[in-house]
Amino acid sequence: MTRYRALLVVCLVATLASLLPPGFSSWLIWRIDAPVVEIWRWLSAHFVHLSAGHLLLNLAALITLAVLAEMLPAIARRPRHSWLAPAGLSLVVIDIGLAWGWFPIQWYAGLSGVLHGLFAWLALALVLGERPPRLRLLALALYLGGLAKAIHDLQTPVGAVGWLGVPLATPAHMLGYLGGTLWAFVVWGRDRWR
Repeated sequence: MTRYRALLVVCLVATLASLLPPGFSSWLIWRIDAPVVEIWRWLSAHFVHLSAGHLLLNLAALITLAVLAEMLPAIARRPRHSWLAPAGLSLVVIDIGLAWGWFPIQWYAGLSGVLHGLFAWLALALVLGERPPRLRLLALALYLGGLAKAIHDLQTPVGAVGWLGVPLATPAHMLGYLGGTLWAFVVWGRDRWR
């Protein structure tokens, strides 16, 4: 149970932030026009979800990816809760990318960008690790498929209502994917030069 304490905390915080009344949760969402002093939005926006379906889907994906990170042989030798580092870097890349205006977006909420980063990191960790060729090939196909999905998401207009019934902030998917990719290469480079 202690292995998944951080995961439980993230799920609890996301659930509580998403249950807040809309007037209050709007203070937690990342907004391009928010005053610079409202720095909490850089973190809090990733925990707020716009509907129960949005929250449940993202939490299910987070739990799946975190459990996979604990189970996969390429990842298991890493310190416990190693999924937190690529999630954190993905979060930072999303925030910086949105703040610098790399994509035209007015606001952002949810974990989906971070989830894209975790997926990219897991797939690349298997590609870059010393694994059987078939596993590496499968992981490469997964990575490239995820990248194609993130690129395809950019074709969807920001703010369009997706199948979950909430407005989409698809640039966060690509930025998160970039964050997870960066973390995979950081770990690979660090291990290679030890």
